[in-house]
Amino acid sequence: LHDDTDCRGFFERGLISLVNGPTATLDSRVLGRLDSSDLARDDGSYYDSYTLTGTAGEIWVIDLSSSEFDTYLEVLSPNGEQFANDDFENTIDRSLLSLTLSETGTYQVVANSFGAGEAGNYSLNMTLDSAQA
Repeated sequence: LHDDTDCRGFFERGLISLVNGPTATLDSRVLGRLDSSDLARDDGSYYDSYTLTGTAGEIWVIDLSSSEFDTYLEVLSPNGEQFANDDFENTIDRSLLSLTLSETGTYQVVANSFGAGEAGNYSLNMTLDSAQA
């Protein structure tokens, strides 16, 4: 049996990592919904989280859109670096990130509402940049 000290040691040595949410794949589209049954941040905004495995050097395009709430998109790298976009091209219904991955590993993609209590349907597209395909 392992206790919390063992697990902390495994984590600190990079043998295990903490990830949340269902696994997603590149070149996929997720149709989801944010509402009061979802996880909420300290600011009261709802979010869904997905994990996605990537390889250093890949270029990802992550696109979150909704006609029902102000979108906010985050991607967390395996080392905890955060990338975020609120309003792509000054529109509140779309958030987009184009990332060149700096490391291989499991990334967390977070579909979030910008404001507290905002709910509704969304589309999350996760693609490999076509220049690499």
